[in-house]
Amino acid sequence: MNFRGHTDDPAVVAADIAGAVPPELSLAWLGQSRDRHALVAVAATTVLTAVVVGCRLASSTLLLRKVTHDDRLAVLSLSLLLLFLLLAIRLITLGSSRHLEYLQYVMPESTLSHTAMLSHAAQLTHISSLLIARLSALAYFYRICTSSPSADHFTPSGSPLPRVVRLAAGVIIFGGLVQGLRTFSPGESPVGMNMSEGSLSVGISLVCGLLVFAIPAWMVWLGERVASEKRGEDGNGIRSVLMGGVL
Repeated sequence: MNFRGHTDDPAVVAADIAGAVPPELSLAWLGQSRDRHALVAVAATTVLTAVVVGCRLASSTLLLRKVTHDDRLAVLSLSLLLLFLLLAIRLITLGSSRHLEYLQYVMPESTLSHTAMLSHAAQLTHISSLLIARLSALAYFYRICTSSPSADHFTPSGSPLPRVVRLAAGVIIFGGLVQGLRTFSPGESPVGMNMSEGSLSVGISLVCGLLVFAIPAWMVWLGERVASEKRGEDGNGIRSVLMGGVL
């Protein structure tokens, strides 16, 4: 009985005939393609981000009659995300979304080196996009804290919130730099990446993301407390104001 299965992928068949595929690996499994799912996921994320940024720009234009610095950062972040989308599509068409064993035993060395360089560029582009997006959110929160007509909701006397926002910006910038420096070199194969480095990058990204969500939560709590103590106002308006930065 043939436990290795069958595949119509010519690259897998050619690699098996050449003896490059270990006998214990299933040819049917190696021939599996996840390209469609990967393309849909990346494209859907980019489209959703573009819609959110578009709504943000529309609200700034209609309500404030101007485009603020944090809006410009959001547009820059979206531009980098679009570049990442193009790189991701190219990587997927080259086979980078296939199983790891496919990269090891089937993909030609020249293609593997090419995908390694593209993957390095895609990682740096994605890290930069996330960094600028988080800085855009912090810039929005800082603008609300310091120049909004309702700034007294968030910055009562002695509140450390503006300093916390600046500190969070420093942490996020440092985290982005560490992530960029920890990516593999352009000439290194993605197959040989150290999993600990990948875990470190994911951990840094998670911490920076939590900072962006923790600050508006604190601002909502602080604003509701000030409103209830001084004016007896409802905090729903505060939540809606801060939602723009979260998005």
